[in-house]
Amino acid sequence: MIKNYKKEIAIILPSKEFYNHDEAAAASIWVKDFNTIKNFSNKTIILGNARNKKPLSENFKEIKIRKFFFKNSNTYLNEIIKYIPQNIKIIEIHNRPHYFWKLKKKFPKAFFILVIHNDPNLLRGLKTNEEKKIFIESIDKLIFVSRWCRDKFFNNNTEKFINKSEIIYPAIRNIKPGKKEKKIIFVGKLNKAKGYDIFIKAVKKFLKKNSDWKVIVAGNEPRKTFNFEHKNLIKFDWISHKLILNLFKKTIISITPSYWQEPFGRTAMEASNLGNIVIHSGTGGLSETTNSKVILKKKTATELHGILSGLAKKKFKQLQKIGFNNYLNKRINFLESLHKLYKTKKYFLNKFNETLNFNITKNIVPKIIHLSSFSERLDYRNFDFNIAHKLSYGFIKNNIKTFNFSDRFQSYKSFTQSLDNKLLGICKYIKPDLILIGHSNKLSNQTLNILKNKNKNLILSFWYEDSINSLGPDYVTNKKFAEYYIDIIDHFFFTTHPKMVEACKNKNKYFLPIPCSDQFEDLEAYKNKFPLYDIFFALSHGVNRGNLKEGKIDERENVLNFINKNIEGINSNFIGINNRQPVWGENYKKEIFNSKLALNLSRGKPIKYYSSNRIASLIANGIPTLINKKTHYEDFFRNDEMIFYNDEYGDLIEKINFYLKHERERIKIGKKGKKKYYDLFKNTYIADFIISTSLGIKPKYSYKWQ
Repeated sequence: MIKNYKKEIAIILPSKEFYNHDEAAAASIWVKDFNTIKNFSNKTIILGNARNKKPLSENFKEIKIRKFFFKNSNTYLNEIIKYIPQNIKIIEIHNRPHYFWKLKKKFPKAFFILVIHNDPNLLRGLKTNEEKKIFIESIDKLIFVSRWCRDKFFNNNTEKFINKSEIIYPAIRNIKPGKKEKKIIFVGKLNKAKGYDIFIKAVKKFLKKNSDWKVIVAGNEPRKTFNFEHKNLIKFDWISHKLILNLFKKTIISITPSYWQEPFGRTAMEASNLGNIVIHSGTGGLSETTNSKVILKKKTATELHGILSGLAKKKFKQLQKIGFNNYLNKRINFLESLHKLYKTKKYFLNKFNETLNFNITKNIVPKIIHLSSFSERLDYRNFDFNIAHKLSYGFIKNNIKTFNFSDRFQSYKSFTQSLDNKLLGICKYIKPDLILIGHSNKLSNQTLNILKNKNKNLILSFWYEDSINSLGPDYVTNKKFAEYYIDIIDHFFFTTHPKMVEACKNKNKYFLPIPCSDQFEDLEAYKNKFPLYDIFFALSHGVNRGNLKEGKIDERENVLNFINKNIEGINSNFIGINNRQPVWGENYKKEIFNSKLALNLSRGKPIKYYSSNRIASLIANGIPTLINKKTHYEDFFRNDEMIFYNDEYGDLIEKINFYLKHERERIKIGKKGKKKYYDLFKNTYIADFIISTSLGIKPKYSYKWQ
């Protein structure tokens, strides 16, 4: 059994690759050959499918799932993840770029290598230029098995990232050729794409006049179409890689007449390295595999027969000499390829350890970039209840290095750089521990992936202040907004009880209370002995709009009009209805100060813990506040700190009438409510909660509201 808890490198094979001696294909053989790097193999775990046969390497772990499910990459990956240590340093993926995204989320600190064995344009996740650009910005290293594969990847717009790539050819160790015989060999799938049709026609004609030669065919697939029998024709089905190499040792001519674009052409390379004269079509990466200049230009049986006949006229010693020169002057050297891979992995292991040691030894003061709307574009009219400002002041008070980055201000300015490029530039110098995105989706997922890739320890958190529940307003729009970054955000903070948030399923979700701050909520409204109004409520048709939208009706107007009609002589201070325009800034606070009571009423039906951000500007400013019991704020406040009502059309009226007549109780609730709100939801507490939860560090405070 493999002790994978000590492993530093994980190699992931495609589910359809069989890592055993009898059925190994190109990717499996590549892994097996390069699994011999000194001091690396014992640190490596290879994960894949061996079909319950003896694997090619001892450090292989069979992923055993039902055969049907091997078609499901998600099921396959879920099983693989069970065997990868959480502190893995390098993950090497073969030929499956779409595996990367799930593994990246699970192991964000690991370095990732993708080895491409086929035409990248045919691989899921790399079929468009945009997909390639996003991928190469996120992956740490791309390895191609041929220059042809690399050139296929870097078509058009992605050439500037070519420094992230490496060509590491498949290769074999220095195996000497055996005693050569007059034998011609074809290895591969027996189909037209591989040129088997022209091969059979050519050798059929060739053997009629050259009875001293033998022809070997090793491969599978039905042979009905190309059925040919001859006493000098030797046929093998799919045989092990070891047996194929033994055949190449003895053969003198190897033929690879592929029509299709061979990504590399391993058999041509192996045959050449073992002293064969290689006749090939030159398609794809075949020209990179051998020094042979015997190329099928027309790719016809007649052409191939002519070449074979010409070679057969040469003396056998001449043929042996040509083959031996191929052996001595190998186009591809195994040790060179091995050294390239060694350097790449050594670099990533050192870099991982350097980052780890640096973070352990230095005295860390967390650095965060807080990206949100800081109300500059709105001339700071909502400054006093802007959550982003309160949180940032809380971070700074807690000695957190805080860099505010206003998304809306930047996007409305005529910057030559985009918002994304601006953030990339900032992060280049700041190197934040946390990027906190506040109620914003103006960045691209691509940018966040780039940042995550460049900084393995970077955490991304997201806070959102609107309701995301089907009982609340704009549910579909809000859900879509909050889930914009769902695949990359580490922690979500919502102003609703997490169980009531109908979004971001299976993600880390936390309740974010609306914070208060003595720099914002600085009133003691309960001290006003001569308030002008009985009850306050402010309504608007959106902070960004600022004024009322003609013809728009807000459902809360029904409650406000009902209060006016059913409480005799009430002097209400209802802003935002009956053509009374919203007020902002200091004018908003004056209206609070000049009112006896305040109503905290959010759009939609009451939802556990959800409130608009007005709740802090009311209670923390010392005005006695009425709130629906169904919000469950009784979990935090007593009846002498907040006024709870059962419904808007009965109990609410009774509560308003009672407290307008009982001044002493009303003032006491305003005073105690303010104190309690600060005890629970002060911005320094909420800021510390976000930091400690996001970064996994010890909190400074105990959170009474949890």
